[in-house]
Amino acid sequence: MKVSIISEGEGACAAYALGVLDALYSNFGLKRVDYVAGSSGSLPILAYYVSGQFSLAKSKFIKYLSSRKILRLDHISKRKKIIDIDYIIDTIFKKKIPLNIKNLKNSKTKFIVPVTDIETGNLKYFNNRSKYDFFEILRAGMAAPFSYNKSVTIGKRLYFDGAYGDPIPVSVNGIKGSKKIIIITRNMTFSNKLEQFISKIFKSKFEKGKYNALSHKRAVYKRKIREIKKLNKDKNTIVIEIQKNYSLFDNRKSALEKIKKIGFEDTINNKEVINLIKSMKKSKKKEFYFSD
Repeated sequence: MKVSIISEGEGACAAYALGVLDALYSNFGLKRVDYVAGSSGSLPILAYYVSGQFSLAKSKFIKYLSSRKILRLDHISKRKKIIDIDYIIDTIFKKKIPLNIKNLKNSKTKFIVPVTDIETGNLKYFNNRSKYDFFEILRAGMAAPFSYNKSVTIGKRLYFDGAYGDPIPVSVNGIKGSKKIIIITRNMTFSNKLEQFISKIFKSKFEKGKYNALSHKRAVYKRKIREIKKLNKDKNTIVIEIQKNYSLFDNRKSALEKIKKIGFEDTINNKEVINLIKSMKKSKKKEFYFSD
């Protein structure tokens, strides 16, 4: 039996994912799974989950996520970064709530982070056993073109947010062979046409790979939703989905706490989750999943 957790990023989905993981960890006692994957804003809390620091992070993360140092809407007119990924990596991960990289790399859970090559537009999947600096892998995995507007060097290549090519990586080796995949996602009817429109306006300013990824994002997302619906039909997935579209740029603490609570309640009341936990507690791997 193998179980995976995948979480989509972007805006409110990060707070929702925190609530879902809190329910899985605190209410159901699910301390680890076989595979974890995510994109964009969900990566920080997934990293703490894999490193065994979820209890520490869950009580503090929203405090820092709601900081004005992270979200700067006044930078839109100045064409500066709107979301300060560097603050998340260099201040939160390294100082405020130090991420234990040694524990993360030694974890029995494989943590997969998709990124996009800026020149080719091809996807690359890094994981927590990679030889590269995992802080930089996380930085690249959150480096959204419009809100962060920078690329990240890993090895000899430049990368940005993998959500533009694989927002919900259900087909990655290992994950696709899981008996159950818990998918945490925003409302699947969501359609962000703005990015595609802006990418056409600023086509000349983007590298080829970045432009291709931006212009095809909606098509990629629709294809991914079809893939998930097929998996759901085959009863391979449990989709925990935000039922309302929330603003991508509302990081008020009260708003984030509200969304986190919704994620928690959606999960503890999910019959598929309850049944999965029961079966996991009867499996030969129950110690792996539930022991500290």
